Amino acid sequence: MKPETSDGFNVQINPDQFGTTYVGPVYMGAQAQKLHVVFDTGSDWLVLEGDKCKECQGDTFNGNISGVKLSEEPKERKYGSVILVGDEYEDRVCLDKTNPETCLNKFKYYLVGQSKKRGSYRGMVEPVDGLMGMSRPELPDHLHNKKKLAKPIPY
Repeated sequence: MKPETSDGFNVQINPDQFGTTYVGPVYMGAQAQKLHVVFDTGSDWLVLEGDKCKECQGDTFNGNISGVKLSEEPKERKYGSVILVGDEYEDRVCLDKTNPETCLNKFKYYLVGQSKKRGSYRGMVEPVDGLMGMSRPELPDHLHNKKKLAKPIPY
């Protein structure tokens, strides 16, 4: 089940047998499509399930609507026990679609075209549509400069 959120920024804390995940919305592209991501302090990429991904569950994103494809060939990325195959794109991302100060234009992200699981790991499952890597400085620095974050997050 998707976390119930307004158009503003809310984060749902989900404790389970694997630890705690922080799930909240990002709004992608000119159309501000709402997708739920895990805010991941251990990675530095925004990773979203693409509309061409047959293995992906739930909401997906079409990067070609308003984004720019940056990679010529699909690239492989490993996250834990899953191998993702996809392309790098650039588009607008917002944490709160009602507040333009929480948006970044030309934000680079990775769009999953295929998800290959290894072992028993299931990959991204509902309510998760992607991962927002928080160790990348652009977003925390932008939020701090706009006075939406009390102090910079050390990285």
